[in-house]
Amino acid sequence: MSTLGASGHATPGVDRVGSALKTCITLDAARTEALLNRLPRVLRTEVNDLLLTALARALCQDGALEAVLVELEGHGREEVRDGVDPSRAVGWFTSRYPVRLAPGGGDPVASLKAVKEQLRQVPGKGLGHGLLCHFGPAEAREALRGVPQPQVSFNYLGRFDQVFREDGFFSLAAEPSGATRHPDERRTHALEIDGLVMAGVLSFDITGAAGGALAPRFLAELERLVDALGAVQAGATPSDFPLARLTQEEIDRIALHWSDVEDLYPLTGMQHGLLLETALHPGHGLYVIQERYALSGHIDHPAFALAWDAVAARHAVLRTAFLGLDGECPLQVVRTTARPSLTLMDWRGQSVTDQEAALERLLMEDRAHAQAQVQGSASEPSLFRLCLVRLSDRRYEFLLCTHHALVDAWSFPLLFADFLLAYRQATSGAALCLPPARPYRAFVAWQMAQDRSASETYWQATLSGL
Repeated sequence: MSTLGASGHATPGVDRVGSALKTCITLDAARTEALLNRLPRVLRTEVNDLLLTALARALCQDGALEAVLVELEGHGREEVRDGVDPSRAVGWFTSRYPVRLAPGGGDPVASLKAVKEQLRQVPGKGLGHGLLCHFGPAEAREALRGVPQPQVSFNYLGRFDQVFREDGFFSLAAEPSGATRHPDERRTHALEIDGLVMAGVLSFDITGAAGGALAPRFLAELERLVDALGAVQAGATPSDFPLARLTQEEIDRIALHWSDVEDLYPLTGMQHGLLLETALHPGHGLYVIQERYALSGHIDHPAFALAWDAVAARHAVLRTAFLGLDGECPLQVVRTTARPSLTLMDWRGQSVTDQEAALERLLMEDRAHAQAQVQGSASEPSLFRLCLVRLSDRRYEFLLCTHHALVDAWSFPLLFADFLLAYRQATSGAALCLPPARPYRAFVAWQMAQDRSASETYWQATLSGL
């Protein structure tokens, strides 16, 4: 195995700041726009993922190298921990940390998936590396001094054209800033790669003796990746859904519209049991919940629908479907934009007897539909269904059908409190704004972290003899 970028493996080149060679490359405006705005959504990537994929492929292009060691510089405001708000701080939070990138020898999109996963393995986007180097235990600092040091540095500064706009408060000074480093200072990297976007165009300065040879390869790989990704359907990689613990091959075999998938994670034991009981008793509607409410007064139908949309947007579990219930590891799929299935019916011309008979038929149909969803592929989240039936000018029946795997009796008052708040907002013309809720995935993650063996031992001992 060989790695470019570790000290002792890079071309020596010129090692003084004043005599270093500099090469500039520029990506055209159309590809820059795609790179910044459209392509990251295809595989849930960040701009850095794409740039580093192209760089790694360029550095390993001849096939003699399997990987490249790169020092990344970050200056974003990463989330350090819950409750820490850096919004009142001034300046960049600079971090420098090494990564080993192995792009593989496949097509550009396959390389992107590989590099993205390698970058996601870095804890906290490298924030802790500097702390460990300078303030960590003595043995840790000593160990870090003995590891190979990257001879390639990479720094993408971001979109300067968003800060320095023609109509903005700040503008770039026309005067030269002068030297920031002494010309005789020894350079720390054989190659320094610095990029930014200005006037809608991405450009990179590559400093170092090998930059002249690298520049055209880097630009070509970047163009090739942008063009290839533009023809790819939306997808995902394992790091997007860590609780699911899937491989890339397993993700590629799942038939989902990934652009509309918010999350993917296993079922809890209770959910699995409830759904299994429903599937084992076809036609009984076991654990299918049906609620029937008599409403009176004036109802604003559009506001009614918008309010339930807001409730579903707040609670991920209401946008959830189940996948692979007939397999060993079923999953629940949370849709990004799913809305509750709300049907509006007007039965004002029917007699009371006919209305009651029609309501009974409707309840049976909804129960059968829920049963079919559990037994089928459940590719669409329609286990939370609503129906508003108008019986007279001021009388309604509101039917709610769902499954116990999504909602329990304790949850209904909470859901209706959210609905009433959203309905008041919608009918008053105010913006619909429900506070964020802790997602169900938090409970799934907690349950997955428990010691199942210890739990079984405890309950076997506790229930012994019963």
